[in-house]
Amino acid sequence: MSITPVVGREVELAALEAFLDRVPSGPVAILVTGEAGIGKTTVWHSAVEAARGRGYSVLVTRPSEAESGLPYAALGDLLADIDEGDFASLPVAQRRAIEVALLRAEPGVEPLEQRMIGVGLLAILRRNAARNPVLIAVDDAQWLDEPSANVLRFAVRRLADGALGILASVRTDRGHPDVVGFSPAVPPVMVETLGVTALTLADVDHLLHDRLGVGLPGVTLRRVHDLSGGNPFFALEIGRALIRQGALSAGLGLPVPDTLRELVLERLYHLPGPVRDVLRVVAALGRPTFGTVRAALGGDPRIDAAIGRAEDAGVIELDNDHIRFSHPLLASVLHGEAAPDARRRLHRRLAEVVSDPDERARHLALSTIEPDESVALELEAAALRTRARGAPDAAAALADQARKLTPADRPADIARRTIAAAVASLEAGASDRAAELLEPLAASATGPDQARALLILGRVRTYAAGLHSAEPLLEQAAAVAGDDPMLQAAIGRDLTTALTQTGDLRRAEAGARQTVAWAEQTGQDALVAAALVQLAMVEFLLGRGIRSDLLARAAALPLSDEEPSAGGAAAYAPADLVWGAVLKWSDAFDAARSRFEDVRRRAVAAGDETAWSSLLFQAGELELWAGAWDRAQAMADELRMAAERRPPATQQDHAYLVAALLAHRGAMTEARESAIAALAQTDLTGDLRFRIRAHALLGFIDLSVGAAHAGRDHLERAWVLFRDAAYDDPGVIRFVPDLIEARVLAGEAGSATELVGWLEERGRTLDRPYALVAAARSRAVVLGSAGRVEDGLAAIRDALDHQSRLAQPFELARTRLVQGGLLRRAKAKRDARDALAAARVTFEDLGARVWADRATAELGRIGGRAPTTTGLTPTEARVAHLAAEGYGNLEISERLFISTKTVEAHLTRIYDKLEVRSRGELARRSRSGEFPDVSGGAPG
Repeated sequence: MSITPVVGREVELAALEAFLDRVPSGPVAILVTGEAGIGKTTVWHSAVEAARGRGYSVLVTRPSEAESGLPYAALGDLLADIDEGDFASLPVAQRRAIEVALLRAEPGVEPLEQRMIGVGLLAILRRNAARNPVLIAVDDAQWLDEPSANVLRFAVRRLADGALGILASVRTDRGHPDVVGFSPAVPPVMVETLGVTALTLADVDHLLHDRLGVGLPGVTLRRVHDLSGGNPFFALEIGRALIRQGALSAGLGLPVPDTLRELVLERLYHLPGPVRDVLRVVAALGRPTFGTVRAALGGDPRIDAAIGRAEDAGVIELDNDHIRFSHPLLASVLHGEAAPDARRRLHRRLAEVVSDPDERARHLALSTIEPDESVALELEAAALRTRARGAPDAAAALADQARKLTPADRPADIARRTIAAAVASLEAGASDRAAELLEPLAASATGPDQARALLILGRVRTYAAGLHSAEPLLEQAAAVAGDDPMLQAAIGRDLTTALTQTGDLRRAEAGARQTVAWAEQTGQDALVAAALVQLAMVEFLLGRGIRSDLLARAAALPLSDEEPSAGGAAAYAPADLVWGAVLKWSDAFDAARSRFEDVRRRAVAAGDETAWSSLLFQAGELELWAGAWDRAQAMADELRMAAERRPPATQQDHAYLVAALLAHRGAMTEARESAIAALAQTDLTGDLRFRIRAHALLGFIDLSVGAAHAGRDHLERAWVLFRDAAYDDPGVIRFVPDLIEARVLAGEAGSATELVGWLEERGRTLDRPYALVAAARSRAVVLGSAGRVEDGLAAIRDALDHQSRLAQPFELARTRLVQGGLLRRAKAKRDARDALAAARVTFEDLGARVWADRATAELGRIGGRAPTTTGLTPTEARVAHLAAEGYGNLEISERLFISTKTVEAHLTRIYDKLEVRSRGELARRSRSGEFPDVSGGAPG
């Protein structure tokens, strides 16, 4: 269906027609922008009707200024016509979130996570777009209520593909036009801004003929066009003024007011006073209906006639029982024209008659500027209710107004409402506002009120300035909190997190144990689970292994949304995420992946970006260790997108993971830059774990390129930080073998031997394959440096014995590299070539360019190598030789420590280069000496 023509809008309508053509291959978006009255809604409406004519699913909302304070009003509009089956298909948590947000279900005690509503909306959009193209149509998007805007942004930014279009009109005098937040959701090339421009003189003439049935003389028409600037709303209002004043002839002047406001008021004041009284009520209501207007005006029988008169004048439009101004300017001018006292009296009256509790709260908030405990109490209740519905931004505004209206002689109420406003502000991402509210209270309050203020202020500081800035606040909070177990458990949880991450594990352990005790007194499963997880993590870092008993208990606790928290629960790591991490650090990669998958499934269902980001980092590092570097890179890319939505001070995990991948792949300049960025982030966060990681990675980069002295400086710094913090588990940050090698290269075999002893003891005590492999290989390096080659080779055999339990190909290749060097020194050339060729193949398969070059250089130090002149790479030549000798693909893969798929890929290239079709022909070419074994001949 084509768009219905509109006077003077041929260009705009053509652009919208083209936009609708692109929706089936979306997502695409278009912003219709312009000044008030320019005709945005007219062209928007034409596009909406055309989309419906095409069979698109059209989700519409037309918010008004009066309802912009009603949480999820626009979301309710958008989902009004969605099939109930789409709601029923949602996971329970998502369905309940939307039902609570839209007042279809009662909220629980704990606040609903707004992101859960966004996840539910995203699922509905995807489900609908799979059936028919979907158009989200928002008129006057500048009046979107903030909760609706937030969940819409959340969903839109995650729609990577799908038959979806977004059409929004927005006034350009109301800030940035992208109020829906298309960027970075939709690719920039798919977002279009369509400016609605002024009408021409001829178009204005046509409009006046079409809408008012008048034709103006040329001079008058030009004057109307000049005064209106081609704005159709202004032109029509001027035309109406001319009609009212009988000034249509060319010989009369043009008695038009100087401002648009005066022009609109003149039109409104030509209506009788009783009609204007009714219209003031309509303008003040968020969603005016006949019933509400009648109730507000005491059931005056003349109301229906007044509404009819206003409709005849084109001031309002009726949709069944609902009343709407024909243009939002009419409502805003009429409401703003009333005296402040009159407006407050009107809002007080409306608060008595509206049925929606959120709208009642809005009217109460606008009804007074003097302290009033009864109003403050209602606003506080509304803030709690609104926060429970997952609208922290709206809740913050209500709680703040409640605080302002609380009488000065009620300090406890002021403190409670201040904290509520700060918590909601923090949840809404307004950390600066939360700090403004809390800092005076933290300085003036005493006892539990001060403790609560300090607790939330600690979270604000963590968010804005890093963990180290929160510690003194949390310590002070614990000192003044008294014996309230709920409050002390919440403080203890945050303080333990800060101490763990800033590197004071001994104090963190004591804090974790005390927090478990406080939490158990509360009887709240969520607090108990968080405390148990923290204690398990701290004990692991202290070198006591996996506390499966604590983690199993935490994972088994039924977490209910009915459990209240002390001033708003801080996010904590789910038990399965911590369990997966400690399994990863313990080399149980498959078991860790299983735990991570459970976390991934729940995080996706819940839209939990905090858990999702932590998961991406942990899982990405696991795949880096496991040699699945492409998979790790995909996770790093996802982590980058998640990091973009977080404060800069919390983006160190992404910077580190990217740097580690770059370093292993040999992009050393970029790796160093990213590692330095990760290190700089720790200055903001105070996170010691990432500071150690960054120093360790910089040391690995230097060691990889032969800058052992510079690398040692970083590695020694990492070791000092590691031990000062009381870390005693070798699997968390895997840098000690690099430090041992750096010390050996510096001629300090004695101190290197001490580190080998620590690795061996930890490996035996904790039964850790990584530590045992690394310790044995490191001992071989130390022994080799002392000339004890045979003892070194014995240590390598120990390392290879343990290697079967360690799924880390990079570590295996490093072990083979050390083995090859020792064998070369032992004059065992063939075995040396085999070991070094195997190391090089693995490094090449991984993409570890620098390390593959090291293996090649070591091979070059072995005399008697035969060159290859066939165009085969050394690895291909080795595979070709073994295949020609009769080895099968599996045997070749085992011999060279590569996968059978890699062997198959090498053989495909070999056959192509040598133009052979069978292994028999390959064997004949080999016997002719065309490609001698570059690593010393066939295995014997």
